[in-house]
Amino acid sequence: MDTPVALIIFNRPDCTERVLKAIAKAKPSKLFVIADGPRPNRPDDIEKCIATRAVIDKVDWECEVITDYSDINLGCKMRPVSGIDWVFEQVEEAIILEDDCLADPSFFRFCEELLERYRHDERVMMIGGINFLGNYQTEYQSYYFSLFGGTWGWATWRRAWKLNDPDMKLWPQVQEMGILEKIFPIPEQCNYWKDYFQKVYDGWLTDAWDYQWLLSCWINSGYRIFPEVNLVSNIGFRDDATHTFGESPLANMETAGIAFPLKHPPFIFRSVEADEKIQESFSGKMKKDYETDEINKTNGKLLKTGLSAVLNRLEKFRLFRLFRLFRNPSSPPPTQTEADRMIAFVRSNTMLPHARLHSLYEQTLFCEINNIAGDYVECGTWKGGAVGLMLQVNQRYGSSRRHVHLFDSFEGIPEPDANFDGEKAVAEAIQAGAGGDGRLVAVTGFYDSLGTLEINRELLENRIGYDRHSSIITRDGFRIRCPRNPARSVTSQF
Repeated sequence: MDTPVALIIFNRPDCTERVLKAIAKAKPSKLFVIADGPRPNRPDDIEKCIATRAVIDKVDWECEVITDYSDINLGCKMRPVSGIDWVFEQVEEAIILEDDCLADPSFFRFCEELLERYRHDERVMMIGGINFLGNYQTEYQSYYFSLFGGTWGWATWRRAWKLNDPDMKLWPQVQEMGILEKIFPIPEQCNYWKDYFQKVYDGWLTDAWDYQWLLSCWINSGYRIFPEVNLVSNIGFRDDATHTFGESPLANMETAGIAFPLKHPPFIFRSVEADEKIQESFSGKMKKDYETDEINKTNGKLLKTGLSAVLNRLEKFRLFRLFRLFRNPSSPPPTQTEADRMIAFVRSNTMLPHARLHSLYEQTLFCEINNIAGDYVECGTWKGGAVGLMLQVNQRYGSSRRHVHLFDSFEGIPEPDANFDGEKAVAEAIQAGAGGDGRLVAVTGFYDSLGTLEINRELLENRIGYDRHSSIITRDGFRIRCPRNPARSVTSQF
């Protein structure tokens, strides 16, 4: 394996040996070993640290072993951080394991493939090996994009790790801007994370480094990947542990090999359902409980809360940008995706370019998958291709059919009129080369002067098979409801 592996060790030779044997099966060509020094108030650490470091001498495959052994104890915060900093001073990407993180053999190939796939995609900041749910599988994909994704066996890139803020210098600004409230609209969930981050910032949690890394991912709108099955087991839940002791459902979790070739998600946005299940296990507040509480409030407040939650998610995770980058840019282009097939079906009924239709497909898909309520409205319908694409997505993914409102003159494309559209519209038509006298030139097959009311009905009801009782075709209705302002309108054609 060409991807470097970084192993963080301390004073547990038995755990280290088991983890090293798992690494040996992958045979990385380069192994970085980060070791903390003995604690000054624990004389027994000296012998244990020596014994643990001796385990590394058992590397028996062709491998460059590079060590960073500290003579003093830096602690559970600064030793991992300084060690990972040291690794990324030398390499661009690495797989990182601690001495109690026992990885399934498929974990290494999983990380290596995704490190390459998302190497230049700044939306992805980390690849995790643990699945807190144990198993979360669908037939469509082998892994998920998440807010979470643990650091018990993980991988990242130098370009992501450089954004880590171990001292939480930005925490006051994060609070002032209400960023966590935008990520977690449920107060109990938001307060859970605010309390932990505040404890780290105030120095109550002095030996943590992963909370800071988690927050760094969030404030940079970075996703973490977690696999459909659990690939790493934490074998360190025992009395000599620093953090992981006592009974826990996360202790010694079973692992399962992930199947190859990997099924890559066709788009990049987080799995909300999986994140809610993970968050529920942390804070104990279920999404359905929150929704029930809100329903019992006034309708006005419920509407405001729901819209705010949706808009905050769009703002925080740059989903409008994601819509434009929906297909993974590093994946090989498929011969024809579902979106392409749906677009081809309505191609002759729309003047929109392929890129804009693809964006429309992605936005509609987001609305359907997340069950965002509302009707579909198109202003300037022409032959109904755009809304026809939306209704195909609704039929494929929607839980129910939607009402559709189509606004148009349904009389073709009129010529610009200085008295109605304003002189600017006429001037721009001339500048665009539409005719020296300022009149648009109708191109056969592109502009239709014969009327499109029947074409809309034929596409939506006959070809797509959408319920005719769910569609409302309004002749020139939008112009009546919202008159155009000549001073502001440029090319308003319906």
